[in-house]
Amino acid sequence: MRVSSIIFGFLARVLGSVLIVALLIYLGLPAQAVFGSAISGLRQLPQITLLLDRASKSVDEQFKVAEVRVSQLEGKSKSAVDSRITEIDKELTALQKKPHVQGASYLEMARLLHQGHLEEAIGNDIQRSVLKQERHVLQNLLTSIQNSADPKAREQRVEIARVNAARKKQAEDEAREKVSKLNERAMCRVLFTECSKDLDKAKEELKKANTDAWNAYNEFKRESEAPRPSPVVPKIVSSFDRSDVRAKLAALQMEISRIEGLHLHSLKPVRDALYTASLVVAGALLAGLLFKIFFYYFLAPLAARCSPMVVRAANVAEHTTDAGKSGLSVTLEMTPDQELVVVGSFLQSVSDGAKTRTKLLFSNWHPLTSFLSGLWMMTKLRVKSPSQVVLSATTDPLQELNVVRLHAGESLVLLPRHLVGVIHAAKRQPRLRGTWKFGVHAFLTMQFRYLAISGPCSLVVSGCRGVRVEHAQSGRLISQAMTVGFSANLAYSVARTETFIPYLLGQRPLFNDRFRGAGAVLYQEVPAGATRGGVTGRGLQGILDGVMKAFGI
Repeated sequence: MRVSSIIFGFLARVLGSVLIVALLIYLGLPAQAVFGSAISGLRQLPQITLLLDRASKSVDEQFKVAEVRVSQLEGKSKSAVDSRITEIDKELTALQKKPHVQGASYLEMARLLHQGHLEEAIGNDIQRSVLKQERHVLQNLLTSIQNSADPKAREQRVEIARVNAARKKQAEDEAREKVSKLNERAMCRVLFTECSKDLDKAKEELKKANTDAWNAYNEFKRESEAPRPSPVVPKIVSSFDRSDVRAKLAALQMEISRIEGLHLHSLKPVRDALYTASLVVAGALLAGLLFKIFFYYFLAPLAARCSPMVVRAANVAEHTTDAGKSGLSVTLEMTPDQELVVVGSFLQSVSDGAKTRTKLLFSNWHPLTSFLSGLWMMTKLRVKSPSQVVLSATTDPLQELNVVRLHAGESLVLLPRHLVGVIHAAKRQPRLRGTWKFGVHAFLTMQFRYLAISGPCSLVVSGCRGVRVEHAQSGRLISQAMTVGFSANLAYSVARTETFIPYLLGQRPLFNDRFRGAGAVLYQEVPAGATRGGVTGRGLQGILDGVMKAFGI
């Protein structure tokens, strides 16, 4: 891999990590308003501001027109006032169906502006407020006219309102007393009981009675404070209350001012999030760097000084493990007294009449290992006469196969995920045996179990770009990421990788496997997943590989 590719890949991973962490931090902030203003389009601010200024200037003009209309009705008959009130009610009903601004929200104003209804909606809200004020003034004028026509009408309406208010007050007191009695009962405080349901119902009735009593009191107060009867129809001072409409326009103006200020400072939360994310990622990188320095310069030399270990003692004086040359496919010579257990996807060509059946697990003694290694739902095959069987890596163009022959008494420590198939005597299937090691060497390399297969048998193994078989003799160093298997009688230890920078950049593992003795070593030409490493590590895949390595899988 080129140095430029490594550097650019590292920078891309760091930048991606910063952006992801910044996004998580940013979403954790109260940034809903910033996000909302961004998606609504800040370019619409000047148009909305212009429309609000224009609406504020038209408020006084519309109220003055309404005041003129009211002044023209002063001294007129009751029917004229009733007619105008009826017209106002119709206009208010029609306005309900027209666009209006729902709350002081910039998103709402931006939506109406986008639809072309903002100016109309603001005008409708102002007109609605003016009409309500006009109706209120006319209602007072109508009351005055009625009082002038019938002096006793006022006293009757006041008395009726008083009696109604007293009755509503009594109903409220009764509802409050009912709630108080139910609250004294313990069962009413237990959820989902009939008593608690009665208490909830009583509270709703009290709430309604309270509202009715308050409305009745306000009606009594309005009637009692109405102008007293006069033989002459008084002139009504048509003063309109502009506070409601001005308050709404002021709220819209404040929202615009807030968004403008937010626009000026909207990058601050983003800068803060990026700064915090940069610190987090830099801390993670620094911690990773420190860990790698500690492992390389302190732990690795300690592991290299440990005494070699032997997984299984030799059962024969001489080891003659041999293999052919790896290739995309291998041809196996089988006889009727042999049996082949193979992963079904590798079976490419068999003789006509061969007997096959399914083997659920390669090793019943190691079901989980067989499953995780892909050695399940395998094909068991026997032939009626000497014939050839062709195996090929049909699902991965980078995988090549090799056949390793083990003689009687020989054992091969093997990573099961590289095992494709086994040829053995029909009634003597080799077993997968596990050996646990818990010495200093095991803890430093984080591998505690070694799985071995004993001969006589022939193993079909796979590896990326091929599997090489070499004899250890006086000593061989193999990259730990490339080791596929080794003779169980070899003296096995580790040596620190040659240089620090390739280890830091993820091009080389921390340890090389060291083998000495009479036996063979199997390794693949290219370590699987070699391109997934780096300064930032391999994430969840690296964690999974570490767990698999600990159990020798």
